[in-house]
Amino acid sequence: MNAAIESLCSAAVPGDTQRSLLVDSEFSDERYKHVLLPVWLVTYDYCAQSYQAVVNGATGQVSADRPWSPVKLALLVLSMLALLYAFYLFQQPG
Repeated sequence: MNAAIESLCSAAVPGDTQRSLLVDSEFSDERYKHVLLPVWLVTYDYCAQSYQAVVNGATGQVSADRPWSPVKLALLVLSMLALLYAFYLFQQPG
């Protein structure tokens, strides 16, 4: 890892060669976590409220907060009840 850091520092300094380039790296308490990449993180505002969505680019799985509309939910429930009532009426003999 020190060689990679040293080459990055050398590339950042202008010129072909550097004299007396000294890179002193110190690492402590190193930890690694598995990361599934690519991952996209989206934050959007809707009706003065902030929502986040995370998309796993490898699997396409989406995990998100979403805005719920109480009016649309009520209309959905009422339409489902009306549909069930219509089925009930058509099932009646007669």
